[in-house]
Amino acid sequence: MSNSVAAKAHFKLLAKAFDSKGWRYKTDEDNLTMTTSFRGDDLSMPIIIKIDAERDLIRLHSVLETKFGEDKRAMGSVATSLINWRVVNGCFDYDMSDGQVVFRIVQSYRNCTLSEDVIIYLVNCLVGTVDDYNDVLAKMARGEAAFNDLQRRINE
Repeated sequence: MSNSVAAKAHFKLLAKAFDSKGWRYKTDEDNLTMTTSFRGDDLSMPIIIKIDAERDLIRLHSVLETKFGEDKRAMGSVATSLINWRVVNGCFDYDMSDGQVVFRIVQSYRNCTLSEDVIIYLVNCLVGTVDDYNDVLAKMARGEAAFNDLQRRINE
């Protein structure tokens, strides 16, 4: 299967998986991109899912509303590193230049076809992980939480 054919097949599979769960979404078929949003316990999570035809990847990411101010950038970097040590699927990316935190999961479909169950699992991993940590990261960015608060959250 060519990259383009496989990418389009996985894009259709993505929509089928979302439809099976009754999840709302918007698609951009030309760019093989889906946007959606989920609500966690405390905050909304915008999610972008992109099929990368060149590299045979599906990439899910959510930009957190939280940004670490210039005076807390080092804290943000260490905090995301501590969380990443614990996270099994996906990771938090951190931009030291502006304090932005993004969670992403990438899955290859090279030489295979993902299933609806895998797609649903990836989305649930993203939503669950962002929901688990977005509140403590937001509090740290505002100066309302410290590393010991994060460590307690990680150990829960």
